[in-house]
Amino acid sequence: MSDTPETDAHQRKPEMAHDHLWSDFARKLERERDEARRNIRTWQPIATAPKDGTKMDLWMPSGHRVTNCYWGRPEHSCGENEGYCDSHPDHDGWVDGEDFMNGYTTQEPTHWMPIPKPPCP
Repeated sequence: MSDTPETDAHQRKPEMAHDHLWSDFARKLERERDEARRNIRTWQPIATAPKDGTKMDLWMPSGHRVTNCYWGRPEHSCGENEGYCDSHPDHDGWVDGEDFMNGYTTQEPTHWMPIPKPPCP
């Protein structure tokens, strides 16, 4: 390694280029994160909806929103069939969390969206 300023600057160029690449990468990640945050509160295709019991809002082909829905079985117990009866089959489906439609949704939803966070006090 030389003590001349030209040699030292030349040896730092790859390091500076490396820093520049990391800065560009960090800015790109920031933009992607911001975009993802904006999109998370928009309607997503139903094929992308979680099917793990997570509650969400659904959009129906008839043009209305059904709130607090989830994929699974409706909560119901009348004593028949270990908690399920003929009006509530024992298979998974889109469940209307507000039970306005007696358990399962009556239509296949087209889109879903996470339940919005409550407003700040």
